Amino acid sequence: MCADDNSSAPLPGRVNTRKPGLFFPDWASKLHADDSLTPGLREMYRRTLSGFLQFCQQRQAGPSVALAREYVELARLERAPSPAQLQEWKDGLNWYFRRGRVSGAALKGVPPLARSDLGRNDWEHRLVARLRLRHFSWRTEKTYRGWLWRFSQFLGSRPMASAGGAEVRAFLTKLAVEERVAVATQKQALNALVFYFREATGKELGDFSDFTRARRRVRVPVVLNRAECERLFDRLEGTPRLMAELMLGSGLRLTELLRLRLKDVDLERGQLIVRAGKGDQDRVTVLPERLLEKLRAHRERLRRQHAEDRDKGLPGVWLSEGLERKYPKGR
Repeated sequence: MCADDNSSAPLPGRVNTRKPGLFFPDWASKLHADDSLTPGLREMYRRTLSGFLQFCQQRQAGPSVALAREYVELARLERAPSPAQLQEWKDGLNWYFRRGRVSGAALKGVPPLARSDLGRNDWEHRLVARLRLRHFSWRTEKTYRGWLWRFSQFLGSRPMASAGGAEVRAFLTKLAVEERVAVATQKQALNALVFYFREATGKELGDFSDFTRARRRVRVPVVLNRAECERLFDRLEGTPRLMAELMLGSGLRLTELLRLRLKDVDLERGQLIVRAGKGDQDRVTVLPERLLEKLRAHRERLRRQHAEDRDKGLPGVWLSEGLERKYPKGR
């Protein structure tokens, strides 16, 4: 996937770029020396980062968080990875940016992602403008942009403005016949294309409903009984086990679990608040009583880790972009 360290080819990370990015040329040696990772994880991170840095070279831009998100989204659409594999890719990229910033390579004055990432050409500019005018979520925006880029690649040398119902029909049929995508995946692509042409360009596509539909497969749901859940938890330890137990006991979706913040976990009342869940709705759910002590210990560990990160000058969590305008001096 990339050249070995002793190859004469340019090392990924030493990218001659037109756009600035995180300069972290010795990432490979830092990764090899990271004893906190298992050999398997180090190899997986190396493959992930090699692919990402080659992706940056193709974009003629330095490694950035925006490109990392785009890389993961395109890889997710093209390769259909398992949730575990997708999380490993994200962990590898997080390692790169975290360690790169520890080395003092972080850029100063980089604007927030949503403000700086407005697209790379005219059709993407129009799509982004319309999506944000309609207040679509960032996840939906990334998904729609990813599908439109795949459609652009499908068109080849033909400009996006020349596409119409026939091209949309052919693309959707290709997804079902050649790529054998799921029904939900094809529907997602359809929604993205229809939104772009109707909302961003004002073009009516006509009747293209005769495209080949993805095959709906009926599967028997897999439901673990109590004993099977206990055996599963016994194979986990530490934070992954706590996450799995909380996900089951509180009825959380994966994204809802990953977005949880300390302020939304009320240990005294035994409940937690899910912010912007499915349908952008908030809700209150219960906390399993058996997890209260584990969550208290986890909270204290995070507080100590946060204090250590602040002392080292590491970046914190994502906050609303409006806070930058409200508190320009970071107060």
